Amino acid sequence: MITDEKQVDRLQVQHHLLRTLWGGNFCSPIAEELRAGGSYVLDVGCGPGTWICDMASDFPNSNFTGVDIVATFPTERPRNVTFQNGNLIERLPFDDSSFDFVHMSSKVLYFTEAEWRTRIVVELVRVLKPGGYLELEDGDGECYNMSPTYDRISKAVLAQLYARNMNPFIVQQIEEIMESSGLINIRHKEVIVPIGNWGGNLGMLMVDLVGSLFDGLRDKITSQMNIRPQNFDRVLETCKNELDIYKTYAKCYRFYSMKA
Repeated sequence: MITDEKQVDRLQVQHHLLRTLWGGNFCSPIAEELRAGGSYVLDVGCGPGTWICDMASDFPNSNFTGVDIVATFPTERPRNVTFQNGNLIERLPFDDSSFDFVHMSSKVLYFTEAEWRTRIVVELVRVLKPGGYLELEDGDGECYNMSPTYDRISKAVLAQLYARNMNPFIVQQIEEIMESSGLINIRHKEVIVPIGNWGGNLGMLMVDLVGSLFDGLRDKITSQMNIRPQNFDRVLETCKNELDIYKTYAKCYRFYSMKA
């Protein structure tokens, strides 16, 4: 759910940096069909519509739809883009087998583990045409080369997520969930995502994103860590300074597969 203007701006920058990191907006073998035209593409949880508008500009002869529970859609858009409100948990507002390509990115912490296992992928597959591709992009829930301070904060965050029945490591089981949902030819690719100034523009953006996550959970994290809320800024600053020393990084995955 995107309601903050700064978050919208951050997501737009994140999109362009990730596109550069990956070398494109998707990994599924569908570029030829998109160029030929007539394909129907859905981006679920599209937010401000950056990915879908970028795709629509790249493939002007295909049709693109963005859906989100909150309407933060752009007023200016390519002619081959439409937006619609919809709730993935309840039911997407589309008929069965409506799209040739369904895409969703960075939603691992939007749903509980039970929803991921029983609802999310099943509903995405429902609106996908037989022979079409589903692609999911997200982090694996791990951070690598964590400093002692980052590790302490991370453990506190994990405790809060588990208390909300969320599993930040569910991506590690996505292939199994995809297979049980009727998908075949499951593939995945991964890239390293630096966190810290050592990683250039993307690394600095990741510092901002991670800092926003930690700050949003400030009260619960400080309670979990048994520190005073007024001391948390100092802890965050220490964590930030340690990122470049330890060369902290995360991994981002793209899973893509075909509907039988």
